[in-house]
Amino acid sequence: MRIFRHGRLWRTIDFDAVPGALALSPDGRFLAAAVGEQVEVADVAAAQVRIQLRGATGLLLDIAWSADGSHIWALDDGRVFSWLPGNAVTLVDNPAADFNSVLPAISAGDAWIVGMHRLTEISVATGTTLRVRTLPDILTSAGATPSGSLALVSGERYLW
Repeated sequence: MRIFRHGRLWRTIDFDAVPGALALSPDGRFLAAAVGEQVEVADVAAAQVRIQLRGATGLLLDIAWSADGSHIWALDDGRVFSWLPGNAVTLVDNPAADFNSVLPAISAGDAWIVGMHRLTEISVATGTTLRVRTLPDILTSAGATPSGSLALVSGERYLW
């Protein structure tokens, strides 16, 4: 799916298959796609599928959002289905960042985002950057304790 803004390609969203029907959420933040017997919900700004809603028993023919965005409805040739999609929030929108891990921080309101060469601590409430730690390595993955008091970052050369 290609999304254009002001006549220029803005985002490309890859669904599992070609959607049979599409519906934009009332606030314009999410795009729901009927893909076979499931609904895939993509965050338009991040260009990523965030939720896969399953449970339909036939090929979905049409899809719609409730006026308040709290439900997604879809139908096959003999049934109507309803899902609560949840409330996803985009904290960081940087398609070129090449993130590979997200970790809890010591402060419950913060998280660490691991990219190719750096760890960035962000506020979960606002998405603002709090701290950046750059490492002289290509970072590939990371893990942390649930409390955020200890983290291990794997690089191509070292474990940090």
